[in-house]
Amino acid sequence: MNDDQWDLKLKTFLKKTGDDLKRAGQDMKTEAERLLAEVKDPQKQQQVKAGLKDLGTWATRTAHELAVLIESGVKKAEATVRTAVDAPTPTPTDTAPVEPVAPVEPPVAPPPSAPARKSIGQKKVAAPKSKATATKKTIGKK
Repeated sequence: MNDDQWDLKLKTFLKKTGDDLKRAGQDMKTEAERLLAEVKDPQKQQQVKAGLKDLGTWATRTAHELAVLIESGVKKAEATVRTAVDAPTPTPTDTAPVEPVAPVEPPVAPPPSAPARKSIGQKKVAAPKSKATATKKTIGKK
C-alpha cells in the first residue's frame, strides 16, 4: 500500500469519527437541556416534593409499627423468662414417695457360636488389620 492510499484512508476515518463525535455531543447536549427543563419545571418539583412527603409519612408509620411489634415481643420474652425463673422448683419433701421399682433382669446372652472348624490343607485367611496396627507410611524415610 503506498502512502497516498494510506493517507486517504486515514483522512476518511478521521472525518467519519469526527462526525460521529459531533453527533454524540449534540445528542448529549439535547438530553442535558431536556433534563434541566424537567428539573426547573415547578409542577415536576411539586410531584417530587409530594412523593418525598408520602415516603416520609410511610417511613414514620412503618417505624412506629415496627417499634410496637418489637416492644410486644420483648415483653412476651421477658414474661416467659420471669415465669421460668420465678417458678418454684420441687424439693424432695414436696414430691410423693417413690415406689420401689421391680429389679430388671439382665439381657439373655446369645448362644455360643459353633466351634471353629479345622482346615486341613487350606490356607488360613488372615484377619483384616485394624488401622491402629497398620504401619504408618513415610515418604522417602526409612
